[in-house]
Amino acid sequence: MESLQFQDNQCRPLRELLPLLQEAFAHVIVDSRRGAEYLAGLMKGLQSTDVEYQEYLDLFPETCDVILTDDRQSDESFLKLVHMPNGRVDVLFVSSDHRRISAHLLGKLLIALNLEPKQPTKPTRDTVNFS
Repeated sequence: MESLQFQDNQCRPLRELLPLLQEAFAHVIVDSRRGAEYLAGLMKGLQSTDVEYQEYLDLFPETCDVILTDDRQSDESFLKLVHMPNGRVDVLFVSSDHRRISAHLLGKLLIALNLEPKQPTKPTRDTVNFS
């Protein structure tokens, strides 16, 4: 699984972003349960006393998984992202082929939400497997 991190510098809640996403993409599917699963994967290996663990715990109630596509029938041309209330947006790709095929959708997302690439302060881990 490959992931790219972006930052919504305005830290807008998903309810404010949904109209922008629905205008840019034909199909928008939101799933809060999968958002929580993603956070749980990020928390694996962290201690409950770690600051990062506590920050992730605070994000649980409003973190959502979002699928974006213009072609509901396609198994390859879609974006999967996780929106967190702190403004972090992780875009997930199942493979390099998926990333290549969905590049045009990523461009639409960045324009629609005016997202900035997130500068990691430390190496990120790819610990989450969504099937």
